[in-house]
Amino acid sequence: MVVFPDDTCTIPLDTSADARLEAVAKILTAYTGHSLYAYESESTWHLGVDRQASFTIDPRGETATIETDTTSLSTAMTGDSIKKVIAAFTSRHAQDRGMIFGQIGFNYSAYINGVDFEAGSWPLVSLLVPRLQIRVQKGAVSLRNWTENDLRVIKTALSQPSSRSYAHGRPDESTDGEQYRDVVRQALGEISRGSYQKVIASRAINLSHRVDMVGTLLCGRRANTPRRAFLVDHNGFSATGFSPELVMSFQDGKVATEPLAGTRANVGTEKERSRLRNDLLNDPKEVIEHIISVQEAMREMNQFCANGTVAVADLMSVKQRGKVQHLASTVTGTLCPSKDVWDALNVLFPAITATGIPKTKAIEAISRLETRPRELYSGAIVFFEGSKSVEASLVLRSVFQDSERSWLQAGAGIIALSNPDRELTETYEKLRSVAGFVIVDHRE
Repeated sequence: MVVFPDDTCTIPLDTSADARLEAVAKILTAYTGHSLYAYESESTWHLGVDRQASFTIDPRGETATIETDTTSLSTAMTGDSIKKVIAAFTSRHAQDRGMIFGQIGFNYSAYINGVDFEAGSWPLVSLLVPRLQIRVQKGAVSLRNWTENDLRVIKTALSQPSSRSYAHGRPDESTDGEQYRDVVRQALGEISRGSYQKVIASRAINLSHRVDMVGTLLCGRRANTPRRAFLVDHNGFSATGFSPELVMSFQDGKVATEPLAGTRANVGTEKERSRLRNDLLNDPKEVIEHIISVQEAMREMNQFCANGTVAVADLMSVKQRGKVQHLASTVTGTLCPSKDVWDALNVLFPAITATGIPKTKAIEAISRLETRPRELYSGAIVFFEGSKSVEASLVLRSVFQDSERSWLQAGAGIIALSNPDRELTETYEKLRSVAGFVIVDHRE
């Protein structure tokens, strides 16, 4: 069991995975209206409540603002300075295994690669150093930097009964299907002219109601098998989701990225799921899409890893992620002594599997093919646990909400062998991982 230093308070908890999930939901609900992050890594949930310090880059990438309870400092940004400023903030606060949570919007990739972009309303980057740090793990809830009021609130929340009714608000996943086929045809035309090799084009599904993010996390996590799960509610922007892959992990000098490319549904009887699995493994389009993604991941890793250390592990295995299954590989390497985590992340972000190949050309294509900024969709949730453990999880299979709208989003990888009907079907398959578990916010 991972434990905090001496200032920890520990509350006993049942050892089951569902008890941990229920505890997370109860704690998040108890702190409704506060800045919140929740991040599930392996069998442990990490929660952050309220702000000790925060770092925000505005949607246009013009200003970085660092805030504490007593100060606020804004600095004009340039493409050259952004990495230095972010790295300085995380280096300062990622000490003594302290937690930092954050979100990186898709437009950050355009910004750091010098690509023109339409600014959205969500920040390019938002990081939170929480006042209260919580771990929910097998058999215990551990609190760090807690107050007597925190202890009282959390004990009261955990003592509440688990039964709760939810109103599901499943959207119409077929919205704008023909429009998406047209987007695929446009991308195929650009591929045939040599503009790029692969692009991931997505479509957004607006919701007609406000979303209960905690309820959606609880119901959706029970039905999904994500690589990581998360919830964020900070400064009016909220999302919850079930990430299928890590953009990057960093542990004690070792870097890994996990490209997933190639998709089939994971529904029906065991026989039907097995048939779909075999179909996936033997589909030339899916296999080629995956292999070129792995090759590109290796090329990227070689930009910041020590010579001779980049390798592929677990090539093209099939991973089940709830109602979909994917071809998956892992690429690993040792970080060069002259590089840091942000050097690595700025190369790997956004994931190849959410943009395309070449990445910069694909980012440019996405701005033509899609009608509005992606905001956090296909960006990353980042989690620091001290300076030697960092993860960035790809934001897919998620629901998003701000003051103006609530929505889902899904995309498909388009290469020369793509078929518009099949790519549209793939977006249906991915949307099902979330759409059936969206909970209406009863406070409406």
